[in-house]
Amino acid sequence: ALAERGHRVMVVVPRYCNYPEAYDTGVRVSYEVFGKAHEVGYFHAFVDGVDFVFIDHPCFHDVAHSIHSGDRMSQNFRFSLLSKAALEAVWHVAPGGYPYEDLNTVFIANGWQTALVPFYLNALYRDQGKMLGARSILVLHNLAFQGRGPFGEVLSLDIPKQYLEHFHLDDLFGGPCMNTLKAGLLEAHRWVAVSNGYAEEIQTQKGGMGLAPTLQSQTWKMNGVVNGIDYDAWSPDRDAYLEEADAYTTYGFTREGILEGKAQCKAALQQELGLPAGPHVPLLAFVGQLDTNKGVDMIFEAAGWLMEQDIQLVLLGCGDSDFEDRMRSLEEHHGHK
Repeated sequence: ALAERGHRVMVVVPRYCNYPEAYDTGVRVSYEVFGKAHEVGYFHAFVDGVDFVFIDHPCFHDVAHSIHSGDRMSQNFRFSLLSKAALEAVWHVAPGGYPYEDLNTVFIANGWQTALVPFYLNALYRDQGKMLGARSILVLHNLAFQGRGPFGEVLSLDIPKQYLEHFHLDDLFGGPCMNTLKAGLLEAHRWVAVSNGYAEEIQTQKGGMGLAPTLQSQTWKMNGVVNGIDYDAWSPDRDAYLEEADAYTTYGFTREGILEGKAQCKAALQQELGLPAGPHVPLLAFVGQLDTNKGVDMIFEAAGWLMEQDIQLVLLGCGDSDFEDRMRSLEEHHGHK
């Protein structure tokens, strides 16, 4: 959406795999992480008006099968390296021959995994007279995940002494700890929650999961966005994925179109997933993160009763390993449903 409005937009992500669209820019830069210099490569792809930049390093390849895997220290290493490389991508990568540079540049970080971006921007760059024209926004998706760990871990993250207290949190949820998200919140110029309701919820004692006082202390930074979808991309009367997929179909918003089109798409989904064809069988679906605050635990609590009913259930998501195992168990014992 920003690119369509004329902005230059760069998305920076780890290069977990060999993505065919991305080419090697030949740019190599070393960053100090855990007290040593580590060289990364920058790969680039231009898709739908957006520059995609992939940070290449063996630590990302090692977790390609499960990007959230690894112990605390390996995660700290990956996210610290990613954050530093992302900040300097505006200097080193020159799509079309023109680097983004750092004047009137906004860095948007998502969740605790990239909360070091706003922190490093201020502590390692702006404090040194660099990137003074840049600002940062931290997007809050799920406050259950904050990057908590033993406070001693902070010493490996290249943190200036005057900022150490930014990472300290002592609360009823987890006791004294290092908290990466807290540091990112304090240094980000603005926060964006994924809905207006969530922006209010996380500033309460229960919803803030220990960070409510931090959020309340700088509440002027908070904005919520209205959840929505791109009708040009996802409307069933023009959805390119429905047009291209076998057995599916696009359909209009007439009574006949909805009844016939949805029925055909439902039958195609049943066929694709190996479920028995059944036009009158309710097909229930959940798509999202497998975490208790998404309500997925209620699905599993009711699973026994659900499987006794004349319904079909489709679950798509990843997250808590226990929920993933329970999802696989449901499929193993009730594959026909």
